Amino acid sequence: MAFITTANGDGFPQRLAAGVEAAHGTIISTLRCGVTVDSDWTSPALAGFASPQVGAVASVILNVEDETQLAGCGVFLSLAGRRRISGGGKRTPLAKMPRLDGPLLSAGFYRRGLLQAALPAIVKLGEPCADLELAMCLKKAGWQCAPAFESIVLGRPEKSPTAGFRLGQSLERLYRRHGAAFSPAWHAADIARETLGGLIQPWRLPGHILGRIAGFCTPDASQVDAVITALRSQLPQSPPSSSSQASRPISGGGLENRLRKSA
Repeated sequence: MAFITTANGDGFPQRLAAGVEAAHGTIISTLRCGVTVDSDWTSPALAGFASPQVGAVASVILNVEDETQLAGCGVFLSLAGRRRISGGGKRTPLAKMPRLDGPLLSAGFYRRGLLQAALPAIVKLGEPCADLELAMCLKKAGWQCAPAFESIVLGRPEKSPTAGFRLGQSLERLYRRHGAAFSPAWHAADIARETLGGLIQPWRLPGHILGRIAGFCTPDASQVDAVITALRSQLPQSPPSSSSQASRPISGGGLENRLRKSA
């Protein structure tokens, strides 16, 4: 194991970029501080890369204070362009979980070459939406994400990010970069909801609105197109005929039994 020193004030995307450059393996595992791993959590995740179309595999995060409850098993894009956590708070069998666009950076596995190609855009977008930005770039390039239900990590449920300039800018930049995936009506309704909700903490509202404006004025869609082109160039020449095969859950019976236990 090797430790890497990064500059003070670097966020998780910057630290991840430094780690990816120093790594030598073909698969990168991402873990945030404060999480603990289950025994042999890597094997089920690595099995997901048997399909050449899989660019990322999502581990499952169980609530460390209640292991019968999911803290999350990935991220997905809402109709309003929001970053949402798949399966957060659920105790039901994972076959019924919400849609999954990519892993949480708290517990994910990625092909190293894909991370190297995408990280420049991820770092510039900022931390609040980094994992969703990465998921959307991979998805648009034709790569798939597979959930590994037996790759288990323990951690606390993620807290909602605090409204302010940084979050507003990241959300709006995400919308501008991947606007075709959103519904404009839902996006407008979400901004209206933010404005009304901000009245609870009115001192945060001006910064959040300014962040939205700054994000709207950032012309970086062409940069994302370049990243997606680079990711697409790494796709296998002859992909399997069935695209759904790769995205099927990897195992899961043991975890379902674990979730069904009484708290």
